[in-house]
Amino acid sequence: MKIRWIRVLPMLAVAKILAVGEPAASEKQIEAGVRAEFARWTEAYKRHDLQETMMIFDPQVRFAFQGGPDVGYAELERSYAAEFKTDTTAEWVGSIDEVQASGDLAAEFSTWKLIEHRDGKEVELAQNRGMDLFRLNARGEWRIIRSPKNPLNAPGAPAKPAFQIAPSAGKAAGPRNLSQLRCTCFAPNLANRANHCTS
Repeated sequence: MKIRWIRVLPMLAVAKILAVGEPAASEKQIEAGVRAEFARWTEAYKRHDLQETMMIFDPQVRFAFQGGPDVGYAELERSYAAEFKTDTTAEWVGSIDEVQASGDLAAEFSTWKLIEHRDGKEVELAQNRGMDLFRLNARGEWRIIRSPKNPLNAPGAPAKPAFQIAPSAGKAAGPRNLSQLRCTCFAPNLANRANHCTS
């Protein structure tokens, strides 16, 4: 019996070491779930489907873009609604680098490019780098609760703001929709296209 344990223990130790380098099955499932949510969001945005686009966000979401004010669910919904009324053909293409999970929270790190089709060519209009913090809700759905974003230079993006929005009486200056935020912050809240700014 002692001889058998002497042989088995080193094998268990090696198995434990190898297991450390391998993500747990649950972690893989969480990553797959987060990637699936972004896949649905991308398709919904492309179709200008407001309800489906907003599904990825938790009602308590806080969206923070470098240079712009933090916004919540209602502001995001109004901004998407205004944008979807335009004739934009741009779509987001994401590259997810990694997903880290802990309990009912998952952090996703990614880079997103806004691509518009012009005369049969793809033009990159924006490139954002950021992190999205997901929380698992009571229905077993992963939803974004925090979303800080930073702009990266894009070939088709303006080098500086196209214009500034004048503040309303008694209120601080701020964008009324995502299109205006694109202009006031150099990079947009969710995009960066000065040619789509609206007054």
